[in-house]
Amino acid sequence: LHDRGMKPHRVEEPLDQEEVSLCVVNSCTVTDEADNQTRRAIARLREYLALPARNGVERYQARLMLAKVLWQQGDVDEARVVLLGCAAEDWSRTEHWIWLGDLAYAGGRLEEALQFYRYAGTTAGEPPFTVWWIDLSSYSYLPAQRLAMAYGAIGRGEDALGWADRVLSLLPDDAPA
Repeated sequence: LHDRGMKPHRVEEPLDQEEVSLCVVNSCTVTDEADNQTRRAIARLREYLALPARNGVERYQARLMLAKVLWQQGDVDEARVVLLGCAAEDWSRTEHWIWLGDLAYAGGRLEEALQFYRYAGTTAGEPPFTVWWIDLSSYSYLPAQRLAMAYGAIGRGEDALGWADRVLSLLPDDAPA
């Protein structure tokens, strides 16, 4: 650290074994609490989705949140199942198709990824009307970017270039050059 010009806060006193042990215990406590909160969030979202369907738009958002947490926890198969139910909750949204494509792409299932990205691409440039906050990139350049990526990965260069060109036309005006 000293070679890079960085200096620890307390240079004069090295940590003793008790201080090191306390740091390790505190670090584990924080990690354990975060794990507990994650488990509780997963349980609550599953409980909510088990209730009778009343608000598809809200349930769609709950499915996205649950799938994201499951994916972060490494439960890719369960995240996929949760995402596949999204279309039944809110037919106007397409974020789940991008996420399903990303799961398939990460798993090396390129044809499957391409199909999910195609579904998402149907709304490229046309976001839905909704009272919920949505990530506009999921309805503009992102599906086109994913399609360009997937087509390139399977060796369909002409299609990849076509979608890459579409990405440029869908970027927001304030996108960095």
